[in-house]
Amino acid sequence: MASYNGGMHRRVSSVGARLPHGWGDLFRQIGLIVFADLCYETVRGIADGERAEAIAHGQQVIDFERSTHT
Repeated sequence: MASYNGGMHRRVSSVGARLPHGWGDLFRQIGLIVFADLCYETVRGIADGERAEAIAHGQQVIDFERSTHT
């Protein structure tokens, strides 16, 4: 069992050495991605009930862009 733990430790250290900023940075970035996804899903869930209003606003933006030739 001791040799298995030693081998696993070497593999984990080997992977950690290849990460540009270490394990902590990897987990921080994964956490940020999960947080961004949760925020996106929350806003999408709120906005989903107001779809007709969102489409109307989008059409207003398109009309404005066309009127200003942008």
